[in-house]
Amino acid sequence: MTGDTKYLNVVTSFADWCLRSGVQDPAGWFYAYMGIDSDWEWSKIYGVRERITRQTTWLAKGLLAAYQLTGNQAYLDAVVRAGDYLVNDLLTYNPDTGEVYRSQDRQRVYTYYSQIPFGKLMAELLLGVYIEVDIDIMPRSDLNPINLSSAGVIPVAILSSDTFDATTVDPETVSLAGAGVKMAGKGGRYLSQERDVNKDGLMDLVCEVITEEFLIEPGQSVALLEAETYDGLSIRGVDTVWIVADI
Repeated sequence: MTGDTKYLNVVTSFADWCLRSGVQDPAGWFYAYMGIDSDWEWSKIYGVRERITRQTTWLAKGLLAAYQLTGNQAYLDAVVRAGDYLVNDLLTYNPDTGEVYRSQDRQRVYTYYSQIPFGKLMAELLLGVYIEVDIDIMPRSDLNPINLSSAGVIPVAILSSDTFDATTVDPETVSLAGAGVKMAGKGGRYLSQERDVNKDGLMDLVCEVITEEFLIEPGQSVALLEAETYDGLSIRGVDTVWIVADI
């Protein structure tokens, strides 16, 4: 990914418009199209109040991506309203057959335009919504070698960004490929510290995870980190690793 903030600005600008324009009906579905009045202000739906399923699913997925990038709860709330509408409105979804209709006419089932995005959105809501973050396993190492028989710890840095403060992550919830953060003696303190790992002026969170707890097989090249912030936001990040044999 480029990391260019101009793309993030486009995402947040669009998501904010979705929230303030009235394009989402209070019932949760999104209008198929809108008109512009003489003062170039967005007006309500113009024409038929057609509830096109793909419109709601794709806009909801866009807002879900915006939430994952920013953590803005308002975006997620709009997604949940859309999801509730889609599964509860029998005009667009038939729970007995699993059919997802094009719109409230219940006459056509579009596999590509309706069924696929509907299914993906439902799966994402079921599995949980998380924020994608950048991590760096063994900072200052490019290969990230891990000996699974080692009795030591592996440092992993959760990196801050313009939209995410890594210091809000609760070390107790950190799991890197199944490995938790080591505790310091009997004091109940987890081995973690705040420091600017990548020298971007933002404080990151470095945690020491227990090597022997890794649930990763030799040959695997990617490790997944999962954690939560103190206010309950779920995060995920991945980095490459190199599993080495016993020395």
